[in-house]
Amino acid sequence: MRSTGRRDYDTSNIGRYTDRANWDLPSSVAISVLTQAGVLEGDPSGTFRASSTLNRAEFVQIIMRLLPPSDNREYMNCFPDVARGIWYEAAVCRAKSMGIVRGNVIASIAPENWKFEPNRPVQYEEAVKVLVKLYAYSAVETNGDNWYVPFINEAQQKGITISGVGVGDKLTRGEMARLAANFLAYSEGDLDLLKAAQSRSSSSRMSSSSRSSLSSSSRSSSWMSSASSMSSSSRSGTYDPLTDTSVRSQIVLLGQTTPALASAKFFSNNEPLNVQSLDISLASPSTSVDSFLVYDNDGRFLGTATKQGTSSVYRVSFPTDMLRLERRVDHSVYLRARLKARDSGGVSGEALQIATIQITGTGEWSNDTYNSSSSDSFPAFAVARAVITSVTNAGPATNLITNGNDQLLATFAFNTTATDSQGSVQLQQIRMQVQATGGTTVSNVELRQEGSDTTVPCTIAGNVVTCNSIPTNFGTITGTENFRVYGDVTVPGTANNPSLSLTINEPGTSTVAGDITWTDGTSSFTWIGNSSAPVVRGTQFQ
Repeated sequence: MRSTGRRDYDTSNIGRYTDRANWDLPSSVAISVLTQAGVLEGDPSGTFRASSTLNRAEFVQIIMRLLPPSDNREYMNCFPDVARGIWYEAAVCRAKSMGIVRGNVIASIAPENWKFEPNRPVQYEEAVKVLVKLYAYSAVETNGDNWYVPFINEAQQKGITISGVGVGDKLTRGEMARLAANFLAYSEGDLDLLKAAQSRSSSSRMSSSSRSSLSSSSRSSSWMSSASSMSSSSRSGTYDPLTDTSVRSQIVLLGQTTPALASAKFFSNNEPLNVQSLDISLASPSTSVDSFLVYDNDGRFLGTATKQGTSSVYRVSFPTDMLRLERRVDHSVYLRARLKARDSGGVSGEALQIATIQITGTGEWSNDTYNSSSSDSFPAFAVARAVITSVTNAGPATNLITNGNDQLLATFAFNTTATDSQGSVQLQQIRMQVQATGGTTVSNVELRQEGSDTTVPCTIAGNVVTCNSIPTNFGTITGTENFRVYGDVTVPGTANNPSLSLTINEPGTSTVAGDITWTDGTSSFTWIGNSSAPVVRGTQFQ
């Protein structure tokens, strides 16, 4: 194949992607090459999501852009599970007409009834097969468990496989780009340029026009895509704008969309399942939840679950092909809640916990109805008007230890946020652990707030300092406030390497009290829910 002379083997074409800082160099170069070729565009939000998996429909839609454009009206109605007019129909049907895909082969079913399974994550060996057939390389297709061997061997012989992934692995979008870029570069005689760029610094730049062209007799014919990029209207849906999908017990704010509250896996053992609805049941009734937002494991928005009557069940119904469980393939969903504002019925102090997530669907082969509940357990959350977002050390990391009265022992910054204009965090109790060596002791400990003349006396029991009964006018925090701890320090004259520090150790949980007790103006909380132990270490005096 001829070199196009227009390909830039560098990272100059990824500026449009807002998440590019997270990519490795091989993926960055590959995505840049395919973007320049008009094969990739990314999401309407400006992200590419290189670490997310992609399904078979998305993969074929992208890969078929390596071909010259054609009249899409020629390609339709090719698989029983590819709906008429759906965004990927033309690409999949064109691929089938060219013999690039043929569907899920089942000997007992007539070929015209073989399913394409568009929503199943594409696996590495399937992607290699499609690309080998797309570029018309010689590999004899066979049936049976090892059908992929000829295609993998063909790609390996040409040096166009990728590392870090193998048979049975679900392909990420970044891995897809690396694989497709390898095939494209090889077909144009530029594989060495691509691999050189992927092993150099990201500032390196090399155009395919800078090398001598390879003999066209040693390579097959190539296609250069001139198809326009996929528009946002042809995407299969919108994606979660929030990036953190980890599920951990937290205190969540009224009037906001919550962090991920639950993640659940489903598995269809007998046959592919078209999910018709998903039910979310709460462990206890909630006044504050307006609805739930449901996303798949790649962050694709599936729908909004709304309350069913007066029950604690929220339901979302799905259109055809929105959520499909492939046979014997795990599929995950996760949930966020939209919470009502306080003046719209949201209630501070409510417990919020998912009890069960259940799906109802129809088997593709049998038409039987299936109901399946997730076996996952879900953490507890609490609802508040304001929250402590973090506690940090506002003093130096280390300092010299000083013997004497009324010494500054620690400065802690309490950072808060609120969605209710009348809500704020008010500290009620702080418990600190004294860590001292060399016989160093502290006594007469007091808590002071910057900008206030009020002091709060604290008690000491063993190595625990407790500042109790903090008055409202003293402990109210709007935004960020610094609190200082003072005390009398005694360092024995014979001490060897004395040291002293204060630590707020336990964040607590929804059921176990931590070292900070506070109120949002309505409800009291004994945990902060967004930190691991220790919450914060103060200045180390030595």
